[in-house]
Amino acid sequence: MENIVNVLRRFGLTLYQAKAYVIMIREGELNAKEISEKAGIPYAKIHNVLLNLRDKGWITIEEGKPKRYRAKPPIQVVEELMKNEMEKLKLQGNKIIEELQPIYDKIGFEEKSEIIILKGENIIIEKALNSLKNVRRNLDIAISGGILEIHGKILDALMNLKRRVKVRILLDEKTLNKIDLISNYGFEINVRKEMFGGGLIIDDEETIILLSGGNKNLIAIWSNNKDLTKIAKIYFEYLWNFNS
Repeated sequence: MENIVNVLRRFGLTLYQAKAYVIMIREGELNAKEISEKAGIPYAKIHNVLLNLRDKGWITIEEGKPKRYRAKPPIQVVEELMKNEMEKLKLQGNKIIEELQPIYDKIGFEEKSEIIILKGENIIIEKALNSLKNVRRNLDIAISGGILEIHGKILDALMNLKRRVKVRILLDEKTLNKIDLISNYGFEINVRKEMFGGGLIIDDEETIILLSGGNKNLIAIWSNNKDLTKIAKIYFEYLWNFNS
């Protein structure tokens, strides 16, 4: 229980909120007193804990005397969390572009930074290919139909990767029927009906996130920032493990 509680805390829950959620998953619908006793949460704090869980979207409350509390399905909760995180990331990315791209265009050179804005197909391809040359352990790629042309060029570089590199390629249904993947290269392939954008994660240390799909105005973010790369990795793992 301790391990999953720690994972839940990394998703924004307090210790008591995580314990309460786990108990409701294991025991089913319970009242506040039952949750307090089974989870080891002081009764004086339990109602505030449960209200916060509801407000965060982790549980539902059934009115009655006493009220009953039920955990939402983990897959539903995680999907909502990841959707919210990606929306936040998209807004932040657009803000970065709005603030910094005019400066970049005016100065005309690439700043030394943990976050670099990439604009245009050729620049994005060049950066992606340079990153692929440095991959040592693992590579995750998400390919959506809107960015098929760029990833089609990147796939050529994948053929030259060293065999020890673990490659996972996530496709959407539109792309699956358009790309002729060479099966004997040992790539792991997964398919999702729809997904937001696309990108690459290199050795869990470096990421390229595509923010728009139009080939004429393609914009991406390259970063070796740990937090940004972690968010990209979490979203990729979510899409990979909760395929539909």
